[in-house]
Amino acid sequence: MLWLGRIRYNSLPGISLRPVTLFFVTTLSELIYSTSMHSSNIYYILKGGALRESNREEWEAWSDKPRNRRVAVHIIRGIVIYTYCIGIDRSLIGTDAPLLFETMVYGGALDGQVCHYATLEAARKGHHQWCAAVINHL
Repeated sequence: MLWLGRIRYNSLPGISLRPVTLFFVTTLSELIYSTSMHSSNIYYILKGGALRESNREEWEAWSDKPRNRRVAVHIIRGIVIYTYCIGIDRSLIGTDAPLLFETMVYGGALDGQVCHYATLEAARKGHHQWCAAVINHL
């Protein structure tokens, strides 16, 4: 499958958003890797609610299975809010904590919104905030 596009983003109170540009790729792991903000050689996988460092080969095998990466998914009147572990740091070089989780909104007034988080707890909280934002925009 080939992917191409640009994800729109706006800010919500208390949520920091970053732009993401997608490139032609052939697998989901290549999609995630091609959109990383810098070329970190550190990969992470989420197992049993805990993150651990990994190598690229293990990360690719892990990331190609959506159930491994899924944190939460809600569908509200056909609008999908999907939060998952990326496993590659999406932060800019020099920031304190790696941004390893992402929430995306598909459909509705907030279609294309994206937000990154450093921890599983923050990702779960952010997911619920996006669900509330989607409901407020119905």
